[in-house]
Amino acid sequence: MRSSVRNRGPRRKKATPAAAPARRIIVEFPVGLLKRTDQAAAQRSINRSQLIRRAVERLLDRLEHEQLAQELAAGYRASAAIDRQICEEFAHVDAENL
Repeated sequence: MRSSVRNRGPRRKKATPAAAPARRIIVEFPVGLLKRTDQAAAQRSINRSQLIRRAVERLLDRLEHEQLAQELAAGYRASAAIDRQICEEFAHVDAENL
């Protein structure tokens, strides 16, 4: 009896629908940093690329958070005068609650 399954060569991993297309890049690392990177990846049972992607994602998240914090602080500074004025206008209401 013959099998209807044909050998189509090596199997490739199927990309998950949520996965974004990946691009291969070249990054230069000093030897010491590369060794530390490989050690950290091995300790976490992941490959070098996964470790680097995670590190870059965390850095970008932190930078975005810092940018948002700076924008909020600038907004608070810009509205400080009006906020003080509103507080002064309602100071008598606060005094009534004592």
